[in-house]
Amino acid sequence: MKGGGVVDYPKFKLFLNRIANRFLKMLFHLKLNDTTNAFKAYRREVIDGCRPLIAPHFNLTVELPLKAIVRGFTWTTIPITWRNRRTGTPKLKIKEMGSRYLFICLYIWLEKYFSRGDYRRAPETGADAGTVDSSASNWAPASRHGRPQNIT
Repeated sequence: MKGGGVVDYPKFKLFLNRIANRFLKMLFHLKLNDTTNAFKAYRREVIDGCRPLIAPHFNLTVELPLKAIVRGFTWTTIPITWRNRRTGTPKLKIKEMGSRYLFICLYIWLEKYFSRGDYRRAPETGADAGTVDSSASNWAPASRHGRPQNIT
C-alpha cells in the first residue's frame, strides 16, 4: 500500500507471512492484504458480534478479522510502516502456532459457507447503509507489515 512499508523483517518470516495471507485471500475471497497482523482496532460492537471467540492464543489475531468480515462488518485500511523489534525476542513460535492458525481459518471458512448466515450481522438501513466509516473513532494503523487495516 502506498505510504506503508516494512523495515528489518526477517526474510523467512516475511515469506511465510505472504504465503499465509495469499492462502487466506483465496480461501475467503478477500481484498485485505494482511489478515495475520495484530495491529488493528475494533469497535466494541464488532468484538461482541464475533462472539463466541474460540482462539485461546495468538491466533485470535486471525479469528477476529475473519469473523468480522464473514459476519458482515465493514473495514478499511490506512498505511503504516512496520519496524522489527530492537530488543527482546518474539513470542510467536511458527511450528507451534501453524496448526492453530489453520484450525481457526478452516473453522471460520466452514461458518462462512455452511452456517446459512446464522451469525451474520443484520443489514443496515438508512443513508449510511453500506458505507465505510473511516472517522477517527474507527481507524487503526494496521499491519506490522505495512498493510494497514481497520475492522469496523
